[in-house]
Order: sequence, then structure tokens, then C-alpha cells
Amino acid sequence: MRALLVLSIPLAACTVAKAQVDATDMCISYSDVAIKGVAAGTTTLDHVFNYNKLALIQAFAKSVSNLQFISITAHATSGITSFDFVEAAHVTVASGDPTSLLPTIDVYDCDGDCVPDGSSLTVPSTFQSSAIDYIDTGSIVADLEISGALPVDGWTMDVDFCFSGDLTYETGL
Repeated sequence: MRALLVLSIPLAACTVAKAQVDATDMCISYSDVAIKGVAAGTTTLDHVFNYNKLALIQAFAKSVSNLQFISITAHATSGITSFDFVEAAHVTVASGDPTSLLPTIDVYDCDGDCVPDGSSLTVPSTFQSSAIDYIDTGSIVADLEISGALPVDGWTMDVDFCFSGDLTYETGL
């Protein structure tokens, strides 16, 4: 009986399968972000929106290490057909939880090097730290600042927040 007990301990701790996957371009979308028109000659606009549909990425984040912000992509949906007017885009992210002590962070930035692709604009992350704490709060507040020859009429866009991380799966007996 002692031999069986000694043998069962290593078997219980035995790893049967382990996999690690580099998961890139995991995106969450925010649809129909409405941007108000601006007065002619206005060159900067600031728009804040709160994204709280994070349940899917929250569940995924529990299995991911090193979850990083990698890009934000805006897709024009009405009122404009191109982001060619964008000279600079700057996005900060904060927790939408009013009790959170997480700081507001500068996450995405292009300044003079923004490269619109027709009706889409992708802005890379400039922040290399974990996004998990922000995702775990259940809400992200994004503050978008755009500079350029802005449209005078209102327009809408869909926004994709994209992440990357290392997914690890391990199972034992």
C-alpha cells in the first residue's frame, strides 16, 4: 500500500500535455463611435468613449500571460470615406471602474507618420506593458485625440482594440 501511495503522487503531478501559443491580433470591437462635426478650420478633436463589453477577452485573459495592447484600428462607417485627413492620432486608456487605482496610460500614437489605408487607420501601440489589469476591471475608457484638417460634418467609425499574448494550456492526469 505504501508503494502505491508513493507512486500515485508523481502520477497526480504528471503533465500529460502542455501547449504554448503566441496569440496575436485578438481584437475587441466597439461599433458606431459617433464623432460630431467641427467648425471649419478646427484642427484637433478629442473624443472619449467607454468600452465595457470585455467579458470574452476577460475570460481569455485568465489563460494568457503577457497580454499587450498592440494596435487600435478605426474603420469609417458613415460621413467620411477616408482617414487621409489624419495627421496625428493619440489614444490614452484608463480603467472605466471609478474605484480603480490604475493610472491613465498613453497607449497608441502616430504623429506625422499616420498611414491611413483608405477607410481604415491603424495606430500602433507605443506602450509595452500588460493590459490584463485594465481588462480585468471590466471597462476601458479610451480618450482619442485626432489632429488634421477635420471634417466639418459628423461621422461614425467602428474601432478595434487589438492585443497579443502567450496562451498556455497544461493538463495532467
